[in-house]
Amino acid sequence: MSQGGVIRSQHISSSRGSQGLYHRLFILGALLTLVLVALFLRWNYATSISPFIDEFSEIWAARNVAEGVASPLVWGPGTDAVLFKGLEALVFFLFGSSLLVARIPSIVVSVFTIPVLYFVGKRIFSAPVGLMAAALLTFDLQAITWGGRARFYALFQLFVLLSLFFFYEGVVKAETSSAAKYRRLFFLSFMGAVFSHLEAILLFPAFIVVALLRRGARGFL
Repeated sequence: MSQGGVIRSQHISSSRGSQGLYHRLFILGALLTLVLVALFLRWNYATSISPFIDEFSEIWAARNVAEGVASPLVWGPGTDAVLFKGLEALVFFLFGSSLLVARIPSIVVSVFTIPVLYFVGKRIFSAPVGLMAAALLTFDLQAITWGGRARFYALFQLFVLLSLFFFYEGVVKAETSSAAKYRRLFFLSFMGAVFSHLEAILLFPAFIVVALLRRGARGFL
């Protein structure tokens, strides 16, 4: 190859490298912007909206656990969301109990779900798809509402998202050396979803059917 050809090849490689760097920086900047916007929207909602009736049962149950007068596993109001109740109790124990403090776990989890959704969308589809999904979740009114209230829905959503991702990696995709690990992670994340909201059990038949269709009777092994 002539010296001119080498120089042109190096120039093309350098241009592609620069474009890749600019693309990554754009994605990072856009994702960071979405996270900050999501935090603002959920915090603004949490600090301006009056309590929802079901929030009182969550706060009451978590306060009892934080004060040591109830077990985190006892059946009663709020036990439909054992993990969320325990998280609320921990926050109450550390910072005291109030409506805003009770809403902080939902805010944090809801905002954290946005980069997780981007990662999942990027792994399964592409970075633009992941960014679009993250943007839709950032501005979704239901996500803002339940991401700013002392309810378990944000935590439930995060665990379901993780369950879907681990199921895809461990069962739907072709078998790899890490597939078994992803299946174990699916089991843990799905248990997290169940203990965040018992209705997550209704998703299990769908997972079973897909596993059987994709891998047969050994779909979860």
